[in-house]
Amino acid sequence: MVEDDRMIAQGLERALRQDGYAVDGVADGKSASEALRTSVFDLVLLDLGLPERDGLEVLRELRGRGDSTPVIIVTARDDVQNRIAGLDSGADDYIVKPFDLDEVAAPIPRRIRGAVRLEPEFLHPAPFALDARGRHAWRPIAPRAQVSVDLAAPDLKWRGHGYFDANAGSESLSEGFSRWTWSRASLPDGAAILYDAERRAGGPISLALRFDRSGRCESFAPPPRADLPRTGWRLARQTRSDDARAFVERGFEDTPFYSRSLVSARLFGARVVSVHESLSLDRFDLALVRLMLPFRMPRRQGAGVTAAGRAAAPRPSRGASS
Repeated sequence: MVEDDRMIAQGLERALRQDGYAVDGVADGKSASEALRTSVFDLVLLDLGLPERDGLEVLRELRGRGDSTPVIIVTARDDVQNRIAGLDSGADDYIVKPFDLDEVAAPIPRRIRGAVRLEPEFLHPAPFALDARGRHAWRPIAPRAQVSVDLAAPDLKWRGHGYFDANAGSESLSEGFSRWTWSRASLPDGAAILYDAERRAGGPISLALRFDRSGRCESFAPPPRADLPRTGWRLARQTRSDDARAFVERGFEDTPFYSRSLVSARLFGARVVSVHESLSLDRFDLALVRLMLPFRMPRRQGAGVTAAGRAAAPRPSRGASS
């Protein structure tokens, strides 16, 4: 913790120690730079208006040497220009004084004790190219798996079927795509995945894949498009269904540029329920949305759990899904 106001520093340290965290504190920018060069920390709470060296200089030096330690700025500088400067310099969150202690603690990950296990029923060996230039690839590593969650803190147990995939690329997603939708449905004999993307170069791409329990993958003709209601942030959503009709059964995550939902549709002549995602990279690139990124969107209570990524709950990177 880097804070020159003694009362604020003492209050934060007391609250964090009560939650079980070890806290090291310094009161000036020069000492902060030295500590960050010589020690390893899980998280940095960083004031900006510091003696001897400004907090932004400390942050820029940290990021300049490739250190990705999470940094939360806690400062009295409340104008938009300073917020943008802090986030552009590599801060993970930006909190303005005066603040509630819960506001500072909210972005700090709570300690979790227990195990999350994903056991693939089979592995798919090959990636799929998403563009002609070879800059983006997607691999459905385990299209069907069994997931178990056994946590002591918080007290949580869950069992279900799941999924694990990965995206890789040599450029950012927003450089390659304007939007995409994705869904994965569990079938009695395997799983089905629908992937539609609008590429900035090369036009649209549609993948419709069916995996059986032996791991064999076959393409099938993408069903007709089915519109879904716009989200609370007015984000457009689509999926595919044999009868061009689909319904949102439950919402998991709703942000200005991304949504995750449980959707029912028809595939192969039967009603299926799938985890569905919509992503707008055009929205993500808007300056106003970038300014909002440090602030967490409320998540639906009881939405499920996240196992290593794509999940029945809001995620953030991909892994298991119910």
